[in-house]
Amino acid sequence: MIKFRAYDKHRKVMCDVLNINFDSDIIHIKNPKTNEYWGRELKELNMLQFIGQNDSKGAKIYEGDIIETSQYRWVVEPIGSRDRDGQIGICVSVNGNGENWPVDESILSGTVIGNIFVNPELLEN
Repeated sequence: MIKFRAYDKHRKVMCDVLNINFDSDIIHIKNPKTNEYWGRELKELNMLQFIGQNDSKGAKIYEGDIIETSQYRWVVEPIGSRDRDGQIGICVSVNGNGENWPVDESILSGTVIGNIFVNPELLEN
């Protein structure tokens, strides 16, 4: 099952996606902290897809997440990105530097510590 979450650009909060109406381009989202829900146009959101994997603590990993391992902080790139060998798939880059690596067990052994929208400061050197 394809799963998404969305960053609401207006409210600056990460939300659960409840419903996607493809006819009207309205996405119904819910703030998991306050249980408020509302509809937003697609252009008002950053949609982030679940990559089908969990981190070492069982947290679901989404595009845009920052994963900390013993060596680096990795950013999960959009699904369908090309890795440094030209292969298309699920990739990560060190601190979002643009050099993509495929997701492997060493990455999945890390922990999601935030995401690029809510916690951009985690990528500062």
